[in-house]
This record gives sequence, C-alpha cells and structure tokens, in this order.
Amino acid sequence: GDLWGSGIRLGSAVTDGEKLYAAVCPAAVNNNAGLLALDPANGTSIWKAVLGGAGRYLNGTPAVGGSMVYIGEILDGPNQFVYGVNRADGTIVWSNSVDTMNGAAMLVHDGKLYFDTDWNAGALWCLDAGSGAVLWSNEFAGGNWGSSGSAVSPDGTAVYNHGDDSRLHAVDANNGATLWTAGPYADGEGNNEPIVDANGNVYCMFPGITNGSPSAIVNKYAPNGSNLWRCSFGSQTEGGGLALSPDGATLYATISSPSTNLGLFAIDTAIGAEKWRVYAGKCRSSPVVAAPGNIIIT
Repeated sequence: GDLWGSGIRLGSAVTDGEKLYAAVCPAAVNNNAGLLALDPANGTSIWKAVLGGAGRYLNGTPAVGGSMVYIGEILDGPNQFVYGVNRADGTIVWSNSVDTMNGAAMLVHDGKLYFDTDWNAGALWCLDAGSGAVLWSNEFAGGNWGSSGSAVSPDGTAVYNHGDDSRLHAVDANNGATLWTAGPYADGEGNNEPIVDANGNVYCMFPGITNGSPSAIVNKYAPNGSNLWRCSFGSQTEGGGLALSPDGATLYATISSPSTNLGLFAIDTAIGAEKWRVYAGKCRSSPVVAAPGNIIIT
C-alpha cells in the first residue's frame, strides 16, 4: 500500500539515498516551477529551489552527482535554463541559458552533465557539472526534438543519444565529435532512451520503420556501431522503453502500440530472439528491474 503521497505534477524522481528529488511543474501562470527535496521516509519537504519565471515548466528527470542536483526547464521559446542546485540546502549554484527546449533526463558522469534538447536544432549538450559552462554541443538536425535521455559507455568515452532525426548518435564524450550514427528509420521519432550493457553494446528502440508495414524495432549495436541483430515487434509504438536483467542475458522492452494491446517482451541479448511476452496493454513507460530480477511495468 501507499506509505505517503506528494502532489507532484510531471517529472520523474531520483534519490541519493538520503533525499528524494523531483521536479514540480505547476501551471505556467504560477511562476513557481521548482525542484523539491523530500524526506523519503514520510514525503515531507526539506527544501524547494524555485526556478525560472513566467511560462516555464519543469518536467524532465533530475540527475544527482557529487554535491549537486541538476535539472533543466522547458519553455515554448528560446533561452531556457539548466540549473545546478546544492543538494544539501537547495541553493542555486549556477544556471546557464541555452537556446533549447529541454524536456529530457539529465545524465551526470565524471564531472560532466549531458542532456539532449531542441529549439533551433536538436542537439546533445555537454556542460561542466561544477560551473555549468558549455564544453561542447553536437547538433543533429534543425527543428527536430531530442528528448529521450542519453547513455554513456562503460569507459566513459562515448555518449549515446536517440535523436528525433530518427537516428542513434554515438558522440565522443571528450570533444562532442560524432563517432557513428545508425538509421534513419521513421522520421521524427526519438523518444526512446538507448541503454548500454557492461561490454559497451548499445540497445536502441525505434518506434517505427518507414515502410509498407511499420513496426517498432530494437537494434543491438557493437561499440563500433556495427549492427549485431534486430528484433521486430510487428506494430508501431507510441512509448515504452528498455531495461536489462541483472546478468545482462535478457533485454526487457515495453510497447505502447496504437493499434493493439501488447505489453512486455523479454529478448535474448545474445541473438535478439523473443523469449516470452506478457500482454499487458499499452505500456508507455520503461520497465524497471528490481532485485532479484523482477520486472515492474505500468
């Protein structure tokens, strides 16, 4: 049963084991979009960082790293802000205006903050996590959203992003140079976050293929970009996502088909063959794998 409830609208929550952090996204006229720190034991508010101004929203997923929490705002216009917030007391340490619309998850790794966004152009950005200074950006295509979230290779040298140009992008984490791309598939579909296994292989779901019989697919790519296998689901998807089993032997995929009830699929990561499926309706969010390997879906 429920232990407690907090009236948070939109945005996913993250925890550092001491506090729970979540974006609050009120009506734009309230001018009160903020980042909340909650006590995970009872849901009471510890602090709130009020961010942005009129017309601004927060509905992405924060990231926690070191002494900071990171969040980006979304606004129907240019010059949104990304924030670095002190996780102890909610003080805004830095903010950086970027010409972008950010509705995606933040990723912090090795002192760098990665996120994908769009306003004038869909792009992957890299900021210094301590100061907020832009280190590099990699532009995908003008007018395309980049809103899926990113993944980093085990050695930290590459960042992967599924842009709304219908391609998977592998980008050098040091300088932002494109290492390789895969696709395109159906144009304008980039809302599924890639994931990476312990060996550096990359899995990416594409919501549809542009052909006579559109179908969502999952591809497995080697670290050098070569395609190792493809698994097709027989129907397009309007959402869903991916997760790996603890031993890395099974890939779980959720599908939100616009035409039929599908649900959860288990795929053999070695060969891309379907192991089993559970018909569970339209699963728009990613699966979560909990110890000792049970899968949670909504």
